[in-house]
Amino acid sequence: MLECSCIDVKKCEAFEQAIVSKHSVTILVVEDDAVQRRQMTRVLKAESYEVLQAAEGREAIRILREQEVDAVLTDRKMAGMGGDELVRYIKQNLPRVPVAIITAYPEDPESPPPDAILPKPFGELELKKLAHSLTNKR
Repeated sequence: MLECSCIDVKKCEAFEQAIVSKHSVTILVVEDDAVQRRQMTRVLKAESYEVLQAAEGREAIRILREQEVDAVLTDRKMAGMGGDELVRYIKQNLPRVPVAIITAYPEDPESPPPDAILPKPFGELELKKLAHSLTNKR
């Protein structure tokens, strides 16, 4: 419950923080390269996204079962469960969650296709544009 003893709710910091947190957008980043994962997380957090991280597909599925996310950005080639298999899981079990594959191997993805593909290498601007398009954040 939100507690606020302010007379003017429009100037209440607790009220403003509750509104901001209510509207936060959460992106799950799935990348086996720890440096790449940290860099992507830094860029997305600078854009005010909440970011969850996983090093491979099975860890991502565990997170998806425990927490609500607004979009998933996944590497394609990873040890264990790869990105194509993760896309298939998301499309079957969480069809409203948009998912993009980020890959150095942009050949045709397996079925079902992701909502977007971002070829590696990519820059911060391309990552920001992808996140914005997947989450409809303007």
